[in-house]
Amino acid sequence: MTPLEIISLVCNMWYFTLLLFVVSAYYGQAYKAAVVHYYPAVGTTAEETILKNMNEYRKYANKAKSKGVDIIVFPEYGLVTTSALANPGEYSLEIQSPIIAQIGTIARDNGVYLVVNLFERIDDKYYNTNLVFDRNGTLILKYHKSHLYNEFGLTPGTPNQTITFSTDFGVTFGIFTCFDMLFANPSLRVLEGGNVTDVIFVLGWLPSYISLSIQHGYCVANGVNLLAANYGRHIDGRSGTGIYLSDGKVAKVVNDSVKSQLVVREVPPKSLETEKTCPRSVKEKTHTVVTTSKYYFHDVDLTKKFTSTQLCNGNFCCTFQVTLDMRQKNPTDIYKLMIFDDSVSYDKLEANFRICTLLACRNEFVDSCGAMANVTSTFKRISVQGNFTKDNSTFYRPITLHTSLSPLTPTAYCQANSSVHLGTKNQKGVIIFGIFERKDTVSERRDDIDGARNSKIFLVLTWGRPYYFAFFKSSVFD
Repeated sequence: MTPLEIISLVCNMWYFTLLLFVVSAYYGQAYKAAVVHYYPAVGTTAEETILKNMNEYRKYANKAKSKGVDIIVFPEYGLVTTSALANPGEYSLEIQSPIIAQIGTIARDNGVYLVVNLFERIDDKYYNTNLVFDRNGTLILKYHKSHLYNEFGLTPGTPNQTITFSTDFGVTFGIFTCFDMLFANPSLRVLEGGNVTDVIFVLGWLPSYISLSIQHGYCVANGVNLLAANYGRHIDGRSGTGIYLSDGKVAKVVNDSVKSQLVVREVPPKSLETEKTCPRSVKEKTHTVVTTSKYYFHDVDLTKKFTSTQLCNGNFCCTFQVTLDMRQKNPTDIYKLMIFDDSVSYDKLEANFRICTLLACRNEFVDSCGAMANVTSTFKRISVQGNFTKDNSTFYRPITLHTSLSPLTPTAYCQANSSVHLGTKNQKGVIIFGIFERKDTVSERRDDIDGARNSKIFLVLTWGRPYYFAFFKSSVFD
């Protein structure tokens, strides 16, 4: 080597080292995470139930320590069980409780960051509370669930809570609980400022049918690593725990386990972001434009290789392009395109949603669309694009589902102004593939709810609880 070549090599090595340092400082280091898919123990009293589950937590923390885990996350209701919802006062603890001190010792003894959920008593009020302990067992964050669902004895948290914490491995986490996922505050507020690269999602989500898809959609839309720990109760459909990476990959998930399970995965730093260019939909000669109502289905002709259709309700349009693999199609499969643009009610609230999606159907009746169907056709390409609302109170997320009840991967997702695009290639067993918009304004539920708002397909795409026993048990598993 000439002296000039040696100098050039040294400079390049210095630059590369500096780049690695900057990336590590900004995006954090790789770390090992554990989430617990947990079926709780039940005692004869509230205190016995909490202590039994705390002892189980200790066992999982010990196991996590043996695997070199840095942070372990337990689910919503894991210490108190869902039975506590009937009498939260009996199960609530004050923050100075010796039991909470013992939980801190679990973190300290195992040298891990520890996230637990419990019911907290403050004066005469009770809160659904997440606690975060550092490796020394010190309580470093307390978060009260902001948006309660059928938790009538609890008080919601304030909208301006601290919802982030930093770690000694260079990663800043955000945190929220279950139903909070469907609200911009905290699910998007937690990302403001750009410091949060990883999010902890503590949940008792029901039903499991769409649980993994909701988790994956948040990860894809926001480009973050997501640690999701769900409460296990197979009898009423609570399931769906996973670790998701910022590039949209599903690192590891549990959705059908009938017993508790520790999920461990090394999580790399958030992927370096590259500018995404949303592709334009190509309007072929066969392109069809349909002016629709607020709630409309359009049949997909599986005798044709290519379908290009635009469904519009006023200024809101969904553009679909579907390419079928003609050698691997099932002529008995039924697929429909759907556009939804209306308000929907759940619990005591009413909110605005827009949806563009491809759906598998069990039969020609639209209420069967989105339910589990034995579809086997292969799509070479699926593209869904919508011109959604662009303002600070609105957010969008992909929602996808495979016959395995897992989200579809890989997908390409991007937002450009008001245009949102979702695409994928070479997929078989597609149940749901689409985008939903949620406007983060709510009002009191009205009594004049029409059939569309209570339809099974809308609920399966967004939340699912109100119709679970009528639909999930009879339609998914019969």
